[in-house]
Amino acid sequence: MATPAQIANDMTAHATFWAKRGDDRVAKACREAAAQIRDELDGVGADWRSWNHLNRTLLELATDENARHYQGYPNFTRARLCLEELRRGNAK
Repeated sequence: MATPAQIANDMTAHATFWAKRGDDRVAKACREAAAQIRDELDGVGADWRSWNHLNRTLLELATDENARHYQGYPNFTRARLCLEELRRGNAK
């Protein structure tokens, strides 16, 4: 299993890739997920509204049937579950 830091690094790499492909929605979600994971690791944490918005976006992208077949599509479920565990204080 990947650590939260590894997941944040993975999402940053995905953000760069998808920005070059011109998919700003996916790139932005990846950047925000990486930033919130790092903030949680640093003990800062996001406010409820920001966290909820990102959580909803990650859910929508993870269930997008039209996009999931792309090779290299980010694992939004893994990022969302990582954020949930960090918010609960259970992540290692």
